[in-house]
This record gives sequence, C-alpha cells and structure tokens, in this order.
Amino acid sequence: MKNYTLLFFLVLLVTGFVFPVFAQNLWSPDHVYYGKGGNLNYTPDEKGNIIPDFSHVGYRYGDVPLPEIKTVLEVYPVDGDDGSVIQSAITSLYNIEPDENGFRGAVLLKAGVYQVSGQLKISANGIVLRGEGDSENGTVIIAEGKNKRDLIKIDNGKSRTVYSSTRVAITEDYIPVGRKFVIVSDPSNFTEGDNIVLYRPGTSAWISDIKMDQITPSEGTVQWSPSGYSFYFERLVTKVSGDTLFFRNPVVMAMETKYGGGYVYKFSFDRLQNIGIENMRLKSAYTSNQDEDHSWNAIAFYSAENCWVRNISSFHFSYSCVNLQSKSRLITVENCHYLEPKSILTGGRRYSFNITGSLHLVKNCSTSEGRHDYVTGARVCGPNVFSNCTATNTYSDIGPHHRWAMGTLFDKIESDGQINVQDRDDSGTGHGWAGANTVFWNCKGSSSICESPWNSAKNYNFGFIGKKERKNRPDGEWVGHNHPGIFPSSLYEAQLDERLNGTTLFSAISNLIQINDTAFLMQFSLPLVPEQITTNFFEVSGTISFEKDNFSVHQNDDYSVVVSSGKFRNLPDLSEIEVTAKELNSLDGKPLTGITTASFILSDKRPVVTGQAKITDNIEGYGEAASNKPGYIYLVKYGINATTVSELDSLINVNLGRKISVFTADTFYTLSTRGLPGGYYQYYAVDENNRVSLPSSTWIIVDELGPVTGLDSNVVSNNFKAILKHGILFVDPGNEAEYTLAIYNITGQLIFSKNHLFGMQTIHLKGNNSVFIIKKASQDRTETLKLTTHLFF
Repeated sequence: MKNYTLLFFLVLLVTGFVFPVFAQNLWSPDHVYYGKGGNLNYTPDEKGNIIPDFSHVGYRYGDVPLPEIKTVLEVYPVDGDDGSVIQSAITSLYNIEPDENGFRGAVLLKAGVYQVSGQLKISANGIVLRGEGDSENGTVIIAEGKNKRDLIKIDNGKSRTVYSSTRVAITEDYIPVGRKFVIVSDPSNFTEGDNIVLYRPGTSAWISDIKMDQITPSEGTVQWSPSGYSFYFERLVTKVSGDTLFFRNPVVMAMETKYGGGYVYKFSFDRLQNIGIENMRLKSAYTSNQDEDHSWNAIAFYSAENCWVRNISSFHFSYSCVNLQSKSRLITVENCHYLEPKSILTGGRRYSFNITGSLHLVKNCSTSEGRHDYVTGARVCGPNVFSNCTATNTYSDIGPHHRWAMGTLFDKIESDGQINVQDRDDSGTGHGWAGANTVFWNCKGSSSICESPWNSAKNYNFGFIGKKERKNRPDGEWVGHNHPGIFPSSLYEAQLDERLNGTTLFSAISNLIQINDTAFLMQFSLPLVPEQITTNFFEVSGTISFEKDNFSVHQNDDYSVVVSSGKFRNLPDLSEIEVTAKELNSLDGKPLTGITTASFILSDKRPVVTGQAKITDNIEGYGEAASNKPGYIYLVKYGINATTVSELDSLINVNLGRKISVFTADTFYTLSTRGLPGGYYQYYAVDENNRVSLPSSTWIIVDELGPVTGLDSNVVSNNFKAILKHGILFVDPGNEAEYTLAIYNITGQLIFSKNHLFGMQTIHLKGNNSVFIIKKASQDRTETLKLTTHLFF
C-alpha cells in the first residue's frame, strides 16, 4: 500500500510564510497507484491480471460531454390523456433528416403535468425528449392506469448480426483481465474500426471448477449448464499490428485454453443512437403501497447505444428509474433519482438502476426505499460503472445480483445497507456467483461481503468503510478496510482524466487545491527540481489571467508548490485552472513540459447563516436570521440536512418552511411562521450562486396554536382522533363514511397512504416515531391532525 500526505496551507502574502493547517494521510493500493512518472500504475497478479481500465463507458465511450440539442418542437399539457400528443410530437421528428452529428432535434415538454395512460416510445435515431425541470414545478409525467409497463421505451427491435465466416481463434493459452489486445490465428479480415465480438465458450470443466454444478438443491434450483454460459464481449478494433488485434475496452473475463479458449469475429448491430431523456419528473400512479398493477420502469433502453438520461426524478415505479436491457450499450445515466417505489417487498422488485447490457455509466444518482439499488443482472458482459451514487432506506444489498456479471466497478457508492459480491448459491433459481472481477472502490455501507470464486476470477474491495462480513466462500481481496483516504478517491474519474488529458504534466499533478482567496497548492506525484520553482518555468491561466508580476510560486516541499496571486488581488471561486510548464523536470529526470487543466478542490465558499433561537406560534409568530451573503434565507422543518436549493424548495412547496430574499448581507430578516405545522425548524442561507449553507446551530420551536395551511384544508372535526403507542398508530375517523388516509413524517415525506377505508384503523409504522401530520380525506372535506404525542422531539 502506497502512502502519501496531502497538506493544506495557509499563505500569508505579506510575510511570505507558509503555515500547515492540517494534513490528511492518503494511500493507494498496490494494485493501482500513481507512480513516479505521475501516471496510474497497475500491478499484475501471478497470471498477469490487472484492475481494468473502466474509463471507456457511457455515451460515446466517455470521450465527449453529453450534448445540448436544439429544441425543434414544444408541447403543452392538454385536458385528458397527453400520451397521444407527446407521441405524435416524437413521431413527427422521424421525418426530419439528421444533422451532421446524427440528431434530429429535441421535443420540449413545457412545464406542467402530463397524464399518460399508455407508453411513450422512441424508435428512430437522434431524438431528445426534454422537460423543463424535475421538480413539481417543472415537467411532470404521470403514468396513469394499470399494467406493468415501461413509461418511456427506447427500442427498434433490432438484434446483432454475426459474420461467422470471419471467425478466428485466439492463439494464446491465457488472456488476462485488463488486456486490450489478443493474438489471433488470421488477422487478414480485420481492420481499424471493425466491430468485433470476443467469444468465450461455456464448458462443463469451467462450471465444475467454480462449483456451479453443485448449487445447494432446493425447490426450483437449476444447476448451471455450458449452453447458458457462453459470453459475448463487443469491442471496437483500434489497430491491427501483425497477428495482434488491439481494441477499445479491456478483457474483463480471462480466456483460457483449458476452458475452451476464445474466438474473434465481426458483427453488426443497427441499434438506435443519439437519444436523450432529460429534465423531467416521472411518476407512476398507484392505489396502495403494495399495488403492482401500474407502470414498473420509468425509462427502459433495449436495442440502443450512445444515448443518455440525465436530471430525472422518478417516483413510485415498482422496478426501476432506468433499466438498461441486455441489447443496450454505451449509455450514460446521470443525476437521476429513484424515490418512493410502490410494490410488494420481495424478489424481482425495486432494482433502482439496473444494468444487463454493457459499457454503461451510472453516475451521481440517488435512491430511497429500493432493494437492489445499483445492480447487474445475469451474464452481464462488462465493463460497467456505477460512480458517486447514494442509497438510503435500503431493503436489500447493492452489487452484482446473480449469475456471473463481469467487470463492474462500484466507485464511491454510499449506502445505509449492504454492498456485496458473493456466491448467492440457491437464491432465486440458483443465482450462484453473482459477480466476477468486480471492483468496490471507496465505498461505504453498513457492511460488505466480498468473496472470490474458487477459480477464473477475483473480486476486490478497496477502502471500504463499514463492517466486514463473510460466508463460507474464499475471501476476496480486501485492501484498506476502514482506512479513509484512498487515493484517488474515484478510480473512474482518475482513469478518465488520465485518458482524456494524459499529458506528462497533467499526470504529474495529482491535485490543485484552492487554499484561500489568494493562493492555491499544486500537489505533484513526483519530486521536483527546487531551482526550477520560479515563474520562469510556469504559466498560469484559466478563469483568471495571471501575469508574471502578479503571481509567485513557492516550493512547499519536494512534492508541492504554492501559487500566490499578487498583492490586493483575489482569486474568484475557481472551477478550473490551466498550468503550463516549460522545460520543467523532476528530480529523477522526468520532463514535465506540457499543459494541464485540472479542477480545484474549492475552499468552503458557502454562505453562513445566523438565526435567533426562540419559541413562537403559527398564528402571529416569526423567526429572524441573517446571512453573510445576498441571496435567500430559508426556515425549514428540522430533520433533513438539505444540500441543494431544490431540496429546500421542495420543503417550502409542501408547507414545511418559509423563504425570504436577502438583499443586504449581515442584516436580520423576518420569516413568518403563520400556518406552519408545529415542531422544530432550522435556518439555511443560499447565496446568489445557489450554494447552500450548513444548517443553523439554533432552532425555532413552533407551537401549533392555529390552523395548518397548505394542506388542502385546515378543518378538523372533534371526532377525528389518533393515538401512537409503541410504534402502532390507532386512527378513529369519527364516523362511518369512506375515507382516504395519508401520514407524513417530520420531513414531509409520505410514509403511509391508503384509499377506501372504513372505521377505525390500526397501522404499524415500523419504527417511524416522528409522525406529525395525519391527513384524512372524505367525500365532503379534508381534515388534518397533529399527533398529541411529541415523540419526534
């Protein structure tokens, strides 16, 4: 394990002194680390296997950012079913000739609520379906009615065509994981740009050696058979040299002569391309929390490649937000959310982001109340990547789910549940080994199982924070368990950066860190020549121009350099900085001439909120707070640690807070508490750049003396009562009429909803003791009730 120290410094320009403020110990596993040349080094095992390069995944292999496509048609909500209107708009674009980049244009669904009783389908290239935001005030599509279906389906029904006459054998006895080339018996039919399949046949000997013909017998168990376990890896030829074929994306499953070897042949596949789904809130209508006769997948891709989904929030779908089926590949899913699913809690439900295809990227996503939140299916031919995602209120584990999914990276995944790769034995109908050559990198969860098969593959867990658990299978490779500070923090981002920006200088700089308003630190991964640390060898530019007379460089130690701006000059909130080096060398003679553009780790520029602590009421009450920056101040219900403006606004929208504009910094503003539900509230500040402060250290207690507004009605009869005892809620409606019941917790989240009720109800709340509002809706009116207990305090 390689160890580093990342130092943070306070720079005093007047004196020129540099004082260390604190240090964080960083480390890298021997498997992947930054070497002396500044590049990622990969240490092979005894067979030559290395951690694969996972960076060639997602839209256009990750080579380009997701595009912004011009709107050519706008749609507005109509009375009744909007499905036919939206579908007609999509279909009308089929007649437009794609531009030079392969796009026909975007259909923009204007803000509003759209009801769709059927399905929206895209079956032509180059079409983007776009909304005006994923909030309740943006574009909302509701999948109405019954039937388990995809709300949005992308498919043209095509399949892969194989050219058997081009099939040639791989001539090596062992092809290790991580390799990007193979030697073949006859390369004459292949050229750069060819689409090829690397074919690994299934054999009885292989299945026997991984003991998948010995799965514990139980009802429905099926032992693995060779015919079901041949693997087909699609690759793109990048070069042909002699009898060697080079290709994009590494081998993620070793090929061995003793298990049937491997073959290469050409294929074609007319998948859909250049399709985007973005900026919408998708919902599935339901009748109860266990209802399953409604839409299951918000978005599903079938025969499609080079597509994307971004900025989608999905609610109530029984299966997934995005389901990437086996014929799909090269799709990016970014900034999407799977929330409040409605289904029975059992197998085959709540696979929040599901991959059965290949070369996919799921990034910056979140889930709540899912089961298998970031998950792969059976016989998945990777690589695939889940990166920087979170899961809360989980009911099952994250990880490969069943039957040998190969080459999956789980990168910076954080969950309050388990993260596992294991032999699932007789689960399902004989899931067996769920994953092979799986990499957990910098993940956090309540616990983790990481086991490796007896043969043919390994599984890895680097820097996991949480409890280690084991079953009776061989242990995987654990490195740095419960040891924070793995470097790089994201393997996917580090590999992508090196591939796209891999100049010598870029590789040498491991971090650029903004220290304060007047200085930043360049952290190098190799020692520098002290005599060269002058402005003669550096040029600095980016979002601000640095001239030689208004910046200086100072060598902090052998591996880092401080760059300071001139007197009376402040750096802005930088997002990028460009450093150019001329004739710079490392102490070991490595030339560092080149250009790098890197992201800053910003100092904390969030606003600071100051609020007055008090007890008030919801009739004439108010709170007072100030922010050190212009923008907004929020007073919101205690219980959610909000980090985004949308999270704060969502609380305002459901009457769990108030908001006021701030025009003058450090001035106290008054926020009315009139009509708010009783309870504890905290202040937040938001500046003009939408940066959200930490919550205030003070609270307001709102005593609910008056009616609660914003909940349809504030009429409460004398007979409507509720009592909470030992996690069981007893509700007396006060009459025998039919009614609907909804229960909300302290954060405004709906935790129970049921229609067509009569008489008294007994409800088990499963540990939710923070209920504060019960809403009863009958034919003639809606009533709201606050519990008389104060357990949520």
